[in-house]
Formats: sequence, structure tokens, C-alpha cells
Amino acid sequence: MLLALAAVSGLIGLRFAGTHWGRGERFDLTAVQDGLTQFDAPRAQHATTLLLNTISIASLAFVGAGFVTVAMLLRRRDLAAACLLLLVGAPVTTELLKRALKPGPNVPSRLAGSFPSGHATIALAVGLALILVVPPAMRVAAAAAGVAYAIAVGTALVVTGSHFPSDVAGGFCVATAWAAVATLVAGRPLEMRLPLRLLVGLLLLAAAAVSVVLITHPGAIVRVRLHVRLAESVFGIAAVATAACAAFIAALAAESARATRS
Repeated sequence: MLLALAAVSGLIGLRFAGTHWGRGERFDLTAVQDGLTQFDAPRAQHATTLLLNTISIASLAFVGAGFVTVAMLLRRRDLAAACLLLLVGAPVTTELLKRALKPGPNVPSRLAGSFPSGHATIALAVGLALILVVPPAMRVAAAAAGVAYAIAVGTALVVTGSHFPSDVAGGFCVATAWAAVATLVAGRPLEMRLPLRLLVGLLLLAAAAVSVVLITHPGAIVRVRLHVRLAESVFGIAAVATAACAAFIAALAAESARATRS
């Protein structure tokens, strides 16, 4: 519940920074402008289009059905219910927030109703659901994969001018809050197999590696040379995704330790 409250607080803070704080508004606008300058290349357009097309209602239903099937094969109805709650609750909440929140005064009309990002919400929600269903020995690998996918999707959203960085981070917060709530219905908390510091270090390393590739590699989604705001956005997106997965695993480990003591 503390993690859920922290995620909600982050969501509120990001909304304020993106619409009511002058420096935050300028950061968002500049990052999107920098991103659009990188989107002119055909390779960038092709890569971002393919990546963002992996997220749809059909793909979410397919992935969700896969997670539920695995949980049922393991005879874990509680995990199946937790995955369903996460993968349904997070996107629905994001869509409701989009309709309820009014855009800031300086937000372009095409980006009105963009907070929080639905694509970013789904991207991280899938990664967090994966952490829930895989065996304990594979949790770190699942977290690294989830972080990498969330960073790639978040970067693509900024590069295409579809969302501000604050929209992406806000979507991550929605997914994290629902993941924390969803695990309350799961009967078996996560068993921590690695020291928390080592886990966080591995996730940070994975996030940094993905961020560097996205920024510098010729075959990746974008190239950034002098576009400082876009580069800062990528690292910021990586930091939020990493923090969300690490905090989620840490919270589950703490719950597991509490349950053992009781």
C-alpha cells in the first residue's frame, strides 16, 4: 500500500510539473521538439512504428490471456486474478484520467488529453505482470526485460511527438500503483533471491545500457547528438521505469519477510 501511495503521489507530482510549473512545461515541450527532429529519418519512423504497434487492445488481451493461462497451469488462481486486475485496471484508469484531466494552458491541441500515456501504462504493466508470474529465479531477468521494453516504448512516444516525458512517467506511475494493489490478492509474495542493492544495481545497469543504445546506436530508434532535452528525457524515463520495477520487487520481498515472521 505504501508503494501504491508513492506511485499516486508521483502521478500527482508529474501532472503538476507538466502543467503548472513553468520549467517543467518548457522541458516537456523542448523534449518533444527535439524528438521530432529525429523522427525525419525513415529508419526512425519504421522502428518507432513497429514498436508502438506492439501495443493494442488485441495484443494486451493476448498477453493477458497468456499470463492467466500460466497462472492457472500452476494452479494459482490468485496470480491469475492479480494479473487480470493489473492489466485491466491500469489501462482503464489511464483512459479515465485522460478524459477527466484538462490540458495545461500551453499544451498543443494535438496533445490535449495526453496525460497519462496509455502506451506507457500498458508497457510497464506487462513487465510488472511478468514479474508476478515467472518463477522466483527468473524475477530479475523479467524485471530487466520489463524495464527495457518500457524505456523503448517511452522513448518512441516522445520521439514521435505523441506524448510528453511527463505523460510517459505518469503512465508508469499508474501501472505501478495498480501492480501494488493487484498483489494484495496474490497469496504468495515474491521470494527475494538476491540482495536488494545488487538487484537495484542490475536494473540500473540494464536501464543505462538500453538508454545509451537508444541514444547512440545507428540502428536504434533515435540518434541524439546535441539534443540535450531528449537525451535527458530518455534517462529520466529509464530512471522512473527502473525505480518502479525495483520498488515493486522490494515491496513484495518486504511483504514476504513480514508473512514469514507472522
